[in-house]
Amino acid sequence: MAVKLSQEELLADFERLDSEAKQPSKCAAPILKGYQQILSYWTEYTRRIGNPHIIPTAVWIKSFFKTLVQEHQGTIGARLSIRTLLVYVVRFATAYERAYGLSISRSVVKEVGDWIETDLKNQFGLSRILRAKPMAGGQDLDILLQYLWVQDQHAYKKERSRVQIALYLLILAYTAARPGAVVVSDAYRNSNQAITYRVSYTLSLKEC
Repeated sequence: MAVKLSQEELLADFERLDSEAKQPSKCAAPILKGYQQILSYWTEYTRRIGNPHIIPTAVWIKSFFKTLVQEHQGTIGARLSIRTLLVYVVRFATAYERAYGLSISRSVVKEVGDWIETDLKNQFGLSRILRAKPMAGGQDLDILLQYLWVQDQHAYKKERSRVQIALYLLILAYTAARPGAVVVSDAYRNSNQAITYRVSYTLSLKEC
């Protein structure tokens, strides 16, 4: 039977829905780590200039990124690459909104990105060279399958797990996953996190 809600019930429901709407979406641990890293850089920057409550306008973000270029070394060069900085811009905008509930507009993100690719690039000679990311090839797959079927002495609770792992490896190879995402767990640099059983619905740790 339908009943009319009281004013208190209506307001309580509104507050609950409003609270749920403000909760940031869930992210994988490596992504959250990236958000925390860029926000820590921003917090340190604002502390050093003596104004920790700065609203990140385009000018302030440009100054912030110029500081990053001057003080941080890149992975494959003396300075951070253009690609890395462009990723950082988007990451910063997303992380800042998640942390403080204040949105940095797309136009500001684009303005800063264009500035990085022109003025900042020319001022510091920033590179567009990308880090080499070799793909898993036939030889990598042969080594993994050879070990799985011939050398692996692990006693699986259910032998079908071995078949599932073989299929898993084939899928990774055929989808051009990098060896680091499968073999040495460096899909997310410096995190020691990679594709794991929990990512795939094909396998279950309880079966191994």
